Amino acid sequence: MRRALLALLALSACKPPVAAVDEELEHRKQVLGSLHQEVVAAGYAEVAERAVDLESAATALCATPDTAGLDATRAAWMALHGPWKRMEVVGFGPVVDEPYRFGPLLDFWPVREGVVDDLIASETDLGYDSLRGFGASTRGLPVLEYLLWHPSLEGPATFEDARRCGYLVALASDVRQNTADLHVAWQEYATRLADPGSQADFAYATHQQVLDEWVNRVLFALDDIRSEKLGKPLGDTSAGVPLPEAAESRFSGRSLMDARDLYAGAEAVLDGADLGLLDLMPLDRTPVGFFEDFDVRRQAVRDAFAAVPEPLTGAVSSAPATVVAAQDALRELQVSIQSDMTQALGVTLAFNDNDGD
Repeated sequence: MRRALLALLALSACKPPVAAVDEELEHRKQVLGSLHQEVVAAGYAEVAERAVDLESAATALCATPDTAGLDATRAAWMALHGPWKRMEVVGFGPVVDEPYRFGPLLDFWPVREGVVDDLIASETDLGYDSLRGFGASTRGLPVLEYLLWHPSLEGPATFEDARRCGYLVALASDVRQNTADLHVAWQEYATRLADPGSQADFAYATHQQVLDEWVNRVLFALDDIRSEKLGKPLGDTSAGVPLPEAAESRFSGRSLMDARDLYAGAEAVLDGADLGLLDLMPLDRTPVGFFEDFDVRRQAVRDAFAAVPEPLTGAVSSAPATVVAAQDALRELQVSIQSDMTQALGVTLAFNDNDGD
């Protein structure tokens, strides 16, 4: 697909400037529309479907607390967390904007362990209706993970406690509702993105600004993997002392998978299901050998991830060089996007939301 599009742009180079500009704009609309529907909307649909499975598994576990039920609920959480982490690259729109802000409700991290334990020990109503009014620190996927892999968990017998299990089911139902609402909200938001200039009080006035957002989001994702998901556990912010407790999803042992899933999400934006950001690279402004070099750098990231031994919480102490190698590969890919892609597409770089955190 990419070669065909490049050939099309080569042919259009002989057209009058206005016609060429119009054609490039239409092409951008097509690529961005495909990205919004075939990658993001489809991704959130999968998240919502997996959340239904998690709610069903949690309900079954609490009806019959046994090993099979606990295993099934953990597996359902894992199956949901994969597509959710891939969608973490979509850090704008209803994920973070009011009045929605579904992101914190679904993924407030790190989990406040003491707050969750105190809540269960209290007399606060933990039913679904009450939970819907709770703050982000006592809702979402990290809290569910903490309950399902709690350090003091004594197997499925732990969920014979009606209060703990009621909270588990309410959490799963809340996640199911929020992921369904997020899917609907994104579809409505994508409609606005299709014609940004016609929207009143909208964050974007042009398709170029929407494109800027997407390229920056890919860069932010790579930076977050390198500095947050890998760097903090490795000790980058603690004078080189490994902090395995700073790893995301450490209770379930999914920390490295989370990092890899976010990277897969970034690649999905670059490639698209049919058309992605790479398909927008104009022939006359793309450096010679860019695609070949870019593919090499992407493969280097995948290879580096594959070399890090599971779990990440152990690798940061037992095999730190492999984690550093993954960081280095991610940095090289970032440099390629910042130096080549942003210039070719006329993208304005922005600050990462996590800068200074």
